[in-house]
Amino acid sequence: MLRMEQIQVAFGCAARDALCAAFDGAQTRIDAEFYSISDPDVIARLNAAAVRHVDVNVHVEGNPSRFGRKPDTGEKADSADASSSLATLRSKFSDAVHLTVEDHPGMLVHSKAVVVDEHTAFISTANPTKCGFESPGEVLVSVDSARDVAAVEASIAGSRAVAGDYVVTGPSSMVRPRINHLMGTMSDLRIATEDLSDADVINQLAVRNTQGHHDHVLLEADCHVSRTQYHALAQLRSAGIDVRTMPTGYMHEKYVDAGDEIYVGSANLTRNGLDEAREIGIVAPSAAFGTGANALRADFDAMWARAVATR
Repeated sequence: MLRMEQIQVAFGCAARDALCAAFDGAQTRIDAEFYSISDPDVIARLNAAAVRHVDVNVHVEGNPSRFGRKPDTGEKADSADASSSLATLRSKFSDAVHLTVEDHPGMLVHSKAVVVDEHTAFISTANPTKCGFESPGEVLVSVDSARDVAAVEASIAGSRAVAGDYVVTGPSSMVRPRINHLMGTMSDLRIATEDLSDADVINQLAVRNTQGHHDHVLLEADCHVSRTQYHALAQLRSAGIDVRTMPTGYMHEKYVDAGDEIYVGSANLTRNGLDEAREIGIVAPSAAFGTGANALRADFDAMWARAVATR
């Protein structure tokens, strides 16, 4: 875990370690919300905290296949698979853990967020799963300002969106305007996202290209993209955007670096992510990340170097 002035950042398997350490140190309460959770270490630490009489509350999306594929595998899922997976998940948690299955017909629960002892909030780009921690693009950020913790807590509870210092939550009117603000930067953008298909974002990138900006857009491997993403990728290529895809596997990051400000969170650059789903992210000045800003850029640059240029 890298120590920042205000925001802490961890990558990959170090994100698992940070979450487990936080759960081990919890004294009174853990509130968590995940699109998907299956990592045995994370589940074991939540169970252990509940046995210590920590009040552990875990919310999970009841039908993650609404994105058209199973989390982490890319395989199609039917309703029987979903029911079986949910039963398996319940069996992994201690009876002392309060497990809530979210089932909102018009709103996917896609956030990956935790609040520990009501004073530290963690937000992740990937699910706490083996694939999430071990694939490229897993970033965990944490904040401890009272306003930001309250914003994450309210989102997990399903309450009306609350503005934080840096935290933005959806669905609300917060997320898209903050992303649009980043898109207006005079600096060249670094963007890494599992899915980019929002028409407005694509149009803004196309306009920026005509204005002489040289933005870098990194997406997951071609073999995993949806039909919508494939069409968006063709549009980005046609507009002359510098787009690369990872050669294999999943790329879980949701990251927009505008130079002076950075977004990290659960929301992809899609209409669902920006407008419709329950999401949590941070938009903060680069200085608030301390040396973490350079660590994020180095992580992006390393993935960019391994990625495949699209044509």
